[in-house]
Amino acid sequence: PLRGIVFNTRRAPFNDPALRHALRQAGDFAFINATLFGGAYKRSTSSFANSALAAPGSEQPLNASPAQRRDNLRKAQQALQAAGYSFDDGRLLGRDKKPVTFEVLLGDARDERTVLSWRESLKPLGID
Repeated sequence: PLRGIVFNTRRAPFNDPALRHALRQAGDFAFINATLFGGAYKRSTSSFANSALAAPGSEQPLNASPAQRRDNLRKAQQALQAAGYSFDDGRLLGRDKKPVTFEVLLGDARDERTVLSWRESLKPLGID
């Protein structure tokens, strides 16, 4: 079975590919997998891997070491700034200068610990 978070990419802030890429870069799959699931999972690169429907640029999963994770976060910050985002007092601001925030609705309470851990990994990008 596949478990994941699905974004409504027709609505802000998820309609911005730069933000979606940054969210992927910031997610710490290796930490979540090790601490919450005992390393039982393998990160997929796409819901449709090895097909014409595979997500572009998803050939390499982000199972990052701490140094690679810092580099991923730095690259995500740079990409966000290049896309018109800014940072103020530790918060990511959109092009409209409003803080980037969003709410995750869960269909299963068992997913709460995963989402809360993901939330923590978004803090270095200033996203709540």
